Amino acid sequence: MILLKQFSFCGIQCKFINSVACSGYLTQRCYLSMDKLISLSLKKKPPYKVTFFGTDDFSVQSLSALNQELTTGGSISELQVITSKLKKGKAAVEQFSRGAGLEFQHWPLEPNSLTATDLAIVVSFGHLLPSHVIQAFSLGVLNVHGSLLPRYRGAAPIIRSVINGDPETGVTVTRIHPHRFDVGEIISTASVSVNRNTNSRQLHDQLAELGAQQLQLVVKDLSTYYSRATPQPTEGVSHAKKVTEKDALVSWNELTAEQVYRLYLGLDYYFPLWSHWRGSAVILTGALYLPYCCSSDDDYNDSRRSAGNVPHKRFGKVQDDTRHADDTLRSMGTERRSTDTNNNSSTNCAVDVKVPNSMKANNQTITKVLEDVNSSEVQPRIPKVQEDVVIGPVPSSLKPGELYYSKKSRVLWVGCKEGVIAFRALKIKGKKTMTAHEFYNGFINKVPKEQWYFQEKL
Repeated sequence: MILLKQFSFCGIQCKFINSVACSGYLTQRCYLSMDKLISLSLKKKPPYKVTFFGTDDFSVQSLSALNQELTTGGSISELQVITSKLKKGKAAVEQFSRGAGLEFQHWPLEPNSLTATDLAIVVSFGHLLPSHVIQAFSLGVLNVHGSLLPRYRGAAPIIRSVINGDPETGVTVTRIHPHRFDVGEIISTASVSVNRNTNSRQLHDQLAELGAQQLQLVVKDLSTYYSRATPQPTEGVSHAKKVTEKDALVSWNELTAEQVYRLYLGLDYYFPLWSHWRGSAVILTGALYLPYCCSSDDDYNDSRRSAGNVPHKRFGKVQDDTRHADDTLRSMGTERRSTDTNNNSSTNCAVDVKVPNSMKANNQTITKVLEDVNSSEVQPRIPKVQEDVVIGPVPSSLKPGELYYSKKSRVLWVGCKEGVIAFRALKIKGKKTMTAHEFYNGFINKVPKEQWYFQEKL
């Protein structure tokens, strides 16, 4: 039997607190087998010394739960933090650590700076952990992922779940394997139902809390959960690739109105939907999809029968799940969502977004439009959808990209591959954020009707 006391690799020397027996229990490249982890966890009981790897606010929920265990004398006796150093500002995990008085280090680590603990936990960290770092923790490394694996392995599971309209999703606590993302044994899962008007930020917050709860349960009874660990099934595997600004460019000819609305719910917090209006990029927000705004499908069907091609109805109750659009626009002026924390790592269960260096639209870029939004104090005047409000008239047959302004409901309807969708606010480069009414008066109404179209391409 050989006891490892030190392991040096790639300039980082890990000092083991708990020696690891290497006889008969290690897989290739000195990776502990699940049987060995079960054996070790039966011998080593809480409280544990834990190292936490995380970056964004999804991570903070789990870190907060672990810190609660630490401060209340629960399952953790020591908690150290490793987080990302952002180009601008401080990561959410760093801010929390400072406020809670937790010791933290920035990744990449300095040589000889990693002190191995009993257990490591990775939540939305944004970096690949090298094998030698994984091997430094005698009870293994856990990861909280924002999907029900093996569905949505990868960088943006929450966003992809919303875009695809999944009625159910959840979180998975897995064991991290070296060299590959999101393929480790399933330690624990928890699921939630997803409302059809839930946006990605709302689901993000819900899953962050759920993941933290599951993590607490696992850490408190590690040996039991390890004994229940199962390999991921080979069926049902899907991947949640990164989202970019290009994903937010609406293909009116290819997407139904329902798909555009789901795209809006999935991306708006990170990248507003956008299109082209007469050679300029235009940002679209405050989306309304009538079948999802009605209190029931009967309300919607009744509304369409009420006046032929342009039905309208006064709904006694309208589900106002699009109110986040107002907050989205306001927050653009002061706090655009940070996406710098995610670096090519699918350990990020919250979101991983990448901004292309250039996306030109007639010598202007959508990135510049976003910068214009970010740089101004936006106070949008968006008509809220509230109870007892007139939604119609609603055009029943618009061509893809074709526009129709409803003076009664003061929204701009756009035709899709199938159906129509409405927007309450828009922004063009160099212009203030406009209501649909202002956009109609200032732009649409000044050109012939045959030119009332958004274009996907110039």
